Amino acid sequence: MKNSQLYQVLATLSTEEKNAFADLLKSSFFKADDRQWKLFQLWRKETEKKGEFAMDKQKLHQRLFADMPYKDERIRLLMSRLLRSLERFFTWQRLEREEEHLNEQLLLREYADRQLERPFQRLKNRMQKRLDDLTERNAEYYYDVFQLQEEVFQFDVFHKSRPTETGLQDLLDSFDIYYLANKLKYCSVVLNRKNILAIEYRNALFEKVIAEIAHTPYQDIPAIHYYSMVLRLFTESERTDNFLQLQELLEQPDIPLPEFDLRQIYAFSVNYCVKRIKEGKGEFHEHLFRLYEQQLNRGLLLVGKYISPNNFINITKIGLILDRRGWVSNFIVDYQDKLSPSFRESIPSYCRTLLDFEEGNYDNVIFDCLQNIHLKDPYSPIWFRTLLLKTYYETDDVDNLYLLVISFRELVKRHKQMSATNKKGIRHFINWTNKLHKLKNKRNNAEVIQKMRTDLNEMDLISEKSWLEEKLDALR
Repeated sequence: MKNSQLYQVLATLSTEEKNAFADLLKSSFFKADDRQWKLFQLWRKETEKKGEFAMDKQKLHQRLFADMPYKDERIRLLMSRLLRSLERFFTWQRLEREEEHLNEQLLLREYADRQLERPFQRLKNRMQKRLDDLTERNAEYYYDVFQLQEEVFQFDVFHKSRPTETGLQDLLDSFDIYYLANKLKYCSVVLNRKNILAIEYRNALFEKVIAEIAHTPYQDIPAIHYYSMVLRLFTESERTDNFLQLQELLEQPDIPLPEFDLRQIYAFSVNYCVKRIKEGKGEFHEHLFRLYEQQLNRGLLLVGKYISPNNFINITKIGLILDRRGWVSNFIVDYQDKLSPSFRESIPSYCRTLLDFEEGNYDNVIFDCLQNIHLKDPYSPIWFRTLLLKTYYETDDVDNLYLLVISFRELVKRHKQMSATNKKGIRHFINWTNKLHKLKNKRNNAEVIQKMRTDLNEMDLISEKSWLEEKLDALR
């Protein structure tokens, strides 16, 4: 039940949105039946009290259809109707937020069609002032500017008896900026995906876009400047100075771009750091940590109300790599309540166990792992078994390591939600840990170890690669 689309969507509502949705469900405007409102109130009361909605369908049916025998279809239809009402609510909210802008555009066009110059000019000036007052100017901002200038141009051309200066140059400039900013952004998306997913795209003229911008007067416009710096990360990846220049820009307290663009630029920068770390550039651990810290300070890692489990774990791991244990401990405490309720138990527990592992508190690690390997979310059993296997290696617990290798392989084989790629990476980690442990207390031939090091370096799909490299080097 809690994994249904309805409850996933409901979980994104803010307190203000919950109140507004409840009011609309009771209004004649929505014409929702009483049971939709009751279901919503049951969900709200349960989640605010317990952090999640754990009521099963039978109990829910009893609360909502007390006078009828249980029928699964009734509950499913009611949930479907409530979801449709929620989707109408979202549409209404979006229209309300954009209503003023849409109304102005349509009214300006109507004044033009009626050849009402004074009302047209008055409304145009008001719309122009609203645009001028905006400090965050991405590609969409320049599209709005272009649309307004296009309406003014068409009015001047078709409704004035004499040709005048129509602002044609400004219209062309705003369109060029909109085009170039979007071209840079999506070229960056393409190259980023090529790095992550090894997908090939048709030639998007990446280098030519940067060269073209160098000969325009638009280089200092933030929507173009920031994304041209991002594109250089991918087209000139060996040049660390490009990254340092972008990082310097991101250090500025006020960046004239909307939150969505900032999130994208930080995501590109994070992926660049990860790529350089995989290439053996250890100094990028510090850069990566700083990027995460900046995003936390700017509130950019909260999507809606929550921080993603992956970001929470990655921040913990990078902090531990840099030996910022005190900082990591404070981070776990400060941000654990910003995880969605379904991860609020498992993720902080796993991250505290990572901290114990780094501090050599292996008894605590074993206890925590054994307590948590049976958590119901899909990935906790994988995370805690990975940590437990590393701990058995460190403590030379041969019997338990051997048993875990067998059970871990079987779990990965049966796991239904893990991709084939991730399964392969985990299997390689299990096999390599087992292989290294067999060599751990032996006198090993240097040539054999070097051959293994070469084989490990050449493997792309393997989990915990840095830890395995460290353990292999210790066998020399």
